[in-house]
This record gives sequence, C-alpha cells and structure tokens, in this order.
Amino acid sequence: MTTKFNTLLSLGYDDKGRRIRKRITANSKQEFEQKIYEAKKEFEFVRNPSSVLFKDYAEKWVETYQSLKSTRTYLDSKARLKKFEPINFIEVRKIKQTDLQILINEHKEYPRTCELMKIELRQIF
Repeated sequence: MTTKFNTLLSLGYDDKGRRIRKRITANSKQEFEQKIYEAKKEFEFVRNPSSVLFKDYAEKWVETYQSLKSTRTYLDSKARLKKFEPINFIEVRKIKQTDLQILINEHKEYPRTCELMKIELRQIF
C-alpha cells in the first residue's frame, strides 16, 4: 500500500484580499516537503523582490497570477511582456516611474496598447 501525500497549501493573500492556495501532492514524505518548500520560496520570490531582474519577476508574476485566469488572458499577458524588453535587465527595485512612462510613450500611436501596458505594469508592481 502506497501512501499519497496531499494538501491545499495556503500561501497568503493577493492584492484583492483573496487567499492564494496551491495544491501539493507527492508520493513520498521527502518529495512532499520539498514541494512545499519550493512553493513557499516561489511565493516569496514573487511577493518580495530584492535584486531580481524585471524580466524574471514579470515572467514569474504572469505564471503565478495570470495562469489562473482564462487562456486568452494568460497568452495576452505573456505576449505583452515583449513590449517591456527595454527594462528587462534592470533590477526591480531600481526601476523608476520615468522608465515606465518612457516605455509607454514609445507606443503612443496605439492608445489601447498603452492603456493595457499601464494596467499590466500596475498589477506587476
């Protein structure tokens, strides 16, 4: 008889106050504990960036938050990350509001794109 380890891990709350949960399953206790550790570490990475590059932070944000939404929303967010390439290799803590505004201004001939970029950047930060 094999024992299956299974739990619904509570990681905290999102910006809207909803609980963030992740289902963890494993076949061994060691694997189970490792998965719990990785899930908590991943959540901390997304919520508390230190010297993380914007590219890594934004990709992790899309995977963590947008993957729970519809497929189209998820794919649109992944595609929109390409528009943020000029700031990809800047540490999150060093990005200034002017950097973001310059990025948005580069797409000023497309007002809807600018609006979506602003929304996405607000959500990421």
